[in-house]
Amino acid sequence: MTSNTPHTPGPWIVESYGHPHAPHFEVWPAPETPGGFPRVASIVDGAPWAEANARLIAAAPDLLAALENLARLANYAAALR
Repeated sequence: MTSNTPHTPGPWIVESYGHPHAPHFEVWPAPETPGGFPRVASIVDGAPWAEANARLIAAAPDLLAALENLARLANYAAALR
């Protein structure tokens, strides 16, 4: 099972900008990602959980790959029954 929805390929990284009391986090494709893709996300709300949100967003390509692997495993297990 693979996604039919195109997305910016991973890995994605988090960069922090701004004042320490009002940080701004951006999620970008890692430098080694071919294709010159634009910024994936920008979190500027200054909430204490803003960095955690940015890191969760940056993990999306890895989470998608893990779910696709799990779906393949489940399909394989179901075929053995």
